[in-house]
Amino acid sequence: MFKNELATATAILALIFAIPASADKETLKNNISAARQAVKAIAAGGDVSNSKKEIAEYSAKVDAEVDSVPGLKSIWTEFKQTRDGTIVPAFESKNPDSIAKAKELVTGIQAERFQKMMDLLKGPSTASVSGGAGTQ
Repeated sequence: MFKNELATATAILALIFAIPASADKETLKNNISAARQAVKAIAAGGDVSNSKKEIAEYSAKVDAEVDSVPGLKSIWTEFKQTRDGTIVPAFESKNPDSIAKAKELVTGIQAERFQKMMDLLKGPSTASVSGGAGTQ
């Protein structure tokens, strides 16, 4: 009887620990997306001060979980450094040339980095979960 109880407990623990991995990815996606939306709001002429607060809040949440997904931290770090070191300061400066360059970054390399992060945070496809034939 003890073996069955141990097997059941092990199965339950496996399920418990499997759920957060998926939830963490979804949370990361949401927080990264929200931080990006705040930058896009700045680029569209929104209030820099309020958006900076939002960016900081969402970024802190991402920083706390970014190590949970292999390969994510390096992309996130580059994304964050460009955003905080170049893009946001450009809009704070109100310098038209700096703002134009920042907008290019937002729609160029930052958009690429964002997509790479979203790709890393995708869950397994239905075909690979179900073991469908012909999936790679």
